[in-house]
Amino acid sequence: MYTMIKFRKIWILFVVAFYIILFSNIAFSEDPFTTWKTCFQTFNETCNEGLDPFDNAIGSCVGNQSVGGLDNPNVQEVYINASSFFPGDAINMTCQFLRGGATTYEYIWYNNDSTSDNNWIKIWNNTTSESFTHNVSVVFNVNSSEGTHIARCILSYASMGNASISGSCANNTESSYYDNDDINFTVTGHLVYDFWNLTNYTTGENISSGQTYNRNDSSGNITYINVSARWNKTINNAWIEHNGTGIWRNYTINSTFLGNWTNYTLNLSNSSEFNVETIGIRAIYANDTFWATNNTTPLLYFNLSIGSAPNISSYWFSPSSNRTNLYTNLTIYTNVSDDVGISAVSANITYPSNISFILNFTGDPSPVNQTWSYIFNYTENITLNETGNYTVTLTVTDSFGFKNQNSINVNIYAKTTNEGKSNTQTPGFDVFVVLLATMLLIIKKK
Repeated sequence: MYTMIKFRKIWILFVVAFYIILFSNIAFSEDPFTTWKTCFQTFNETCNEGLDPFDNAIGSCVGNQSVGGLDNPNVQEVYINASSFFPGDAINMTCQFLRGGATTYEYIWYNNDSTSDNNWIKIWNNTTSESFTHNVSVVFNVNSSEGTHIARCILSYASMGNASISGSCANNTESSYYDNDDINFTVTGHLVYDFWNLTNYTTGENISSGQTYNRNDSSGNITYINVSARWNKTINNAWIEHNGTGIWRNYTINSTFLGNWTNYTLNLSNSSEFNVETIGIRAIYANDTFWATNNTTPLLYFNLSIGSAPNISSYWFSPSSNRTNLYTNLTIYTNVSDDVGISAVSANITYPSNISFILNFTGDPSPVNQTWSYIFNYTENITLNETGNYTVTLTVTDSFGFKNQNSINVNIYAKTTNEGKSNTQTPGFDVFVVLLATMLLIIKKK
């Protein structure tokens, strides 16, 4: 009982850990170019609080709310439509203001350098004396300077100067009631590549699309092909897409990405990853540390030699002889191998009456020598129920569709019941029973 309880606890902990990892990965993988961001996310604290105790401004500007209580005018929240942008992208920004009854001045400012107070540009301003909560949305284009940029929403009871320096931050020299709330975002250039190629991993020679390669070179060594791309930025993640199995699939590139290189080595001896003749590498996909994503083009491809037909090296039976009774569980085994990989092993069994069935063997598809088998079970539909010679034609198919065949015979020679028991009796058994009964009668009479 203790063991069972302990196992359940371990299982519960495993499930909890799995979902923690799952959901943390989901959160981590959000696209910063499409996911909205708020002032709250910038500072990891509320930007809307009575007598706002938090400094929600970046740089020398003070962002503490100084406009009274919770219901007094303030900047309640700031929203932008992404946390990363490319140079020249349009940014959609919304400031949520709580206005008071007195004359209130509202501003939206933008700075393309979070380390300097000299680059502020006024985007929008308004004056009102109405008291209500409302949103102000503006759209403007970020400039080409890469790095961290800032946008600011300002509410003040006093009008601020129009100069870019003095007017970008409300403070107590202009009004005793004001609020500055900031939000930051990243502007990063496009991720681009300047090299995209296939090379022979061993010799270093470039591989032109359309060349044909064997799984092993002339010396018997495994053939490796290196797929490479070099990028203009530090790479965060990368993956490759190829159709080595006949289906386009992504494979993660595990690398430290030294020199901004992404490399993936194709092991052509791996028949589970490469089992079609023409293999295309559609692209390497990569994203940089700001999650800007791009991919290589055009498609590169090479041909994989289809090699030789699969080999049937041996076959045998269980029971060991290929002479057996009717209605018995006969198993046929065969050893098969291939330079690509086994796709299927089947047999066409022809009965003495010329009726035939297709049987599918089971076994390991790997290319090395493997044993496949099929059991004739007398409780199933396909049974050895006729005396005579059965012809079994084995067919082995590899991953390229190459086939090989071999025919064997099974001789059924003794008739039995369908429970596998003999329905014939030892000669003279009836006579023995009669004699025994007669002797018992004689002894009784005496």
